[in-house]
Amino acid sequence: MFTAAGVTPPTTWDEFVDVATKLNNPAGGVYGAALDYADAFSPWKYIFAMTEQAGGRFVSDDLKTAGLNTEQTLGATTSYFDLLTKYHLTDPASVGWKAGDATAAFAAGKAAMLPMQTAAAIPTLDKSPLKGKYAFVTMPTVAPGMTALPADGEPAASIVSGDNMAIASYSDNKDLALQFVDLMTSVDQQLKNYEAFGNLPTNQEAMNQLAAKNPLLAPFLEIESNSTPTAFTGAWADVQNGVSNVVTQSLPALASGSYDTAAVQALLDEANTKAQSALDRANK
Repeated sequence: MFTAAGVTPPTTWDEFVDVATKLNNPAGGVYGAALDYADAFSPWKYIFAMTEQAGGRFVSDDLKTAGLNTEQTLGATTSYFDLLTKYHLTDPASVGWKAGDATAAFAAGKAAMLPMQTAAAIPTLDKSPLKGKYAFVTMPTVAPGMTALPADGEPAASIVSGDNMAIASYSDNKDLALQFVDLMTSVDQQLKNYEAFGNLPTNQEAMNQLAAKNPLLAPFLEIESNSTPTAFTGAWADVQNGVSNVVTQSLPALASGSYDTAAVQALLDEANTKAQSALDRANK
């Protein structure tokens, strides 16, 4: 689809809209993108990325102040909604889609782009007619309405996250626990872990080897330098769930083809109040 239209992958969200518009063909049953507004995880990640790119923060850098009701977060939320209601770049049914539904639509050739993906999509896509006809690229790193990151903007092309291994301070076998951590993060074990479960290596050398063998995975290595961590606070669950709830509460309006900006702001205000309370408790 990209080759036929003579377009290249977008690097900003405005370019994303332009490219998706050129590839959008609802009459032919093909949309510019496959989105999943009813998913439990994807929506807040879009809003997080756009907020960070615009210079906003869900949580201040000192972990004391919630920023879910800021101009940047409101702009990110409505921009995410606009992909469906204003630009009509995704199937109207996507208002009720989960991640699996969006992946299925893309795998069936009904969408040109499938944002917010991981390597876990490869087995599904390789069993579809798209095998050998798709590639991974970095998500847009510039917020809607902007052509470059502002001074306080973060690229947020991906979220720095992962599974943590902790050693209890009261353990009588710290040395043995450290040996286990060393084993689990070794090159060989990380490569075996990918083969068995599809989890990308956290060991850099293992990831380098994997990317060299499988060009599809190279962008996942490149993206790390443009990744942005979520706030490391015990209040994060309230922050994340608060943003997710804003989207969930907005689904009926989105299903009707529109939304009320004042109503979205009110939902963000409510989410911010709860997030601030959680941060206050976490900082006591």
